[in-house]
Amino acid sequence: GFQKPRRLLIYPNRLAIERAASLENEAVSDLSAFTTFGGLLKELGAQVPGRYGSSLACRLLLRKLLTEGDDPFQKAAGDPYAVRSIQRALDEMRRAGLTAGHFEKIHTSPELQRLISLLGYYEIALRQADLVDDADWERRGVWAVTQGHWPVQWSAVEEVIVEGGSFLFGSR
Repeated sequence: GFQKPRRLLIYPNRLAIERAASLENEAVSDLSAFTTFGGLLKELGAQVPGRYGSSLACRLLLRKLLTEGDDPFQKAAGDPYAVRSIQRALDEMRRAGLTAGHFEKIHTSPELQRLISLLGYYEIALRQADLVDDADWERRGVWAVTQGHWPVQWSAVEEVIVEGGSFLFGSR
């Protein structure tokens, strides 16, 4: 029968996994025994309720918010590169654990205040649509680890080896 892996190798990205597999390394001969750090966090985050919103779905949601506004961001709604840039800025803030509420008592420039307001509207829109984005899944994954939760397929793991750890989320 199927035996769950006892060793889990975590790589920074899929390219690193492919490179390791091409070396025919004995440690990675079992292709079911490795993942990326982001993949592991998504698996862990998936254990918490909410529908996953892909990058594209979240970008469309953000674009809708931009078209509804009456500020300089409204012009960006028609430019897919600008929407992607704004999404990256919001994503970076959310992955760092920042919410619009963190800035309530802090004086910021008008430009940053517009971005913070947009972040607040984005957070509300995600909640109303019952969506979670990559930042939510990563934060939930970290929380799941602190609570001792582990994906079923890794339940027999006794050893975790992190390759290329300097590239992992949270280590920058």
